[in-house]
Amino acid sequence: MYLLHYKLKGRTKTVMAPTIPAAHNLFIKDYGEAAGEVKKVKIEKQTDPLFSMILSYTTYRDYFAKPMEQL
Repeated sequence: MYLLHYKLKGRTKTVMAPTIPAAHNLFIKDYGEAAGEVKKVKIEKQTDPLFSMILSYTTYRDYFAKPMEQL
């Protein structure tokens, strides 16, 4: 499971899903109106405590949020 922390101005939204694209879809479904406010996304893997990455939202959206077959 992946844990994604969406950093917005003054707040953070957290979503958990089995894949990064699935987590992104949940975020858009639940907080779509806030998508334009996201500055950074922190990705953590629940099964690997050493896995952590912080990306700008545009890099995350363009390279990680899409399933591989859509790239």
